[in-house]
Amino acid sequence: APPASGMSKTRRLRILVNNVYFHNRKTGLLLTLIKREKPDVIILQEFALHWPGFLKELPAEYRYRVEGHALRSEGVIVSRYPIRSSAVLAPGELRFPPVRADIDVDGTIVRVIGVHTALPLDEWGYRNQSRYLELVARAARSFEGPVIVAGDFNLTHWTSRFARFARAGGLIRVAPTSLLARTWYPLSLGTIAPALALPIDHVLIRGPIRLLDGRLGPDTGSDHLPQIVDLVLEGK
Repeated sequence: APPASGMSKTRRLRILVNNVYFHNRKTGLLLTLIKREKPDVIILQEFALHWPGFLKELPAEYRYRVEGHALRSEGVIVSRYPIRSSAVLAPGELRFPPVRADIDVDGTIVRVIGVHTALPLDEWGYRNQSRYLELVARAARSFEGPVIVAGDFNLTHWTSRFARFARAGGLIRVAPTSLLARTWYPLSLGTIAPALALPIDHVLIRGPIRLLDGRLGPDTGSDHLPQIVDLVLEGK
């Protein structure tokens, strides 16, 4: 029975986040993971080249999507729930612009922002990443309902830059849940790659939403491990 008037209801939302890696052709690994974990929302980065055909292989319930690659973004958000509005932020300004989808989860609009910032290895990359984080923080803080920001930040969570971004957006990092969980492995370095792995993929939340569980998924053929995160929406 539905909750009585004035009582709050709790809804679970499972998200799957993965940078699939431009040169990865093992699309079947991610498809198998999606069919097993049955996420409600899928947030992918480096989704380009041969990967767009992957959408046709998804189960029929994933019929709502935002594909940013047509606007110079390589991000995509796929959802079981209707997407009421969407946008690619600053497509002419940023290297891999963020993809935003406002998703209707049983009457609650949840803002989801897929992230893939530039590598801050030179002055251009540093400035581009700074501008990117500024825009994402603004898009998160300006929304009154639940917010999920997830993806490849090319930034570890112990840096002052990440802390400033989270503070500016009113965001709380919830995954990976372990401080030692490392999500990116430099595949080109072969057997020593695990020793140099870093946690640069993150999930952050804001508003009436909380973490239930989060874990790293198996190898999908990428240099990034996927994250499967269970969240709870709270509200009337």
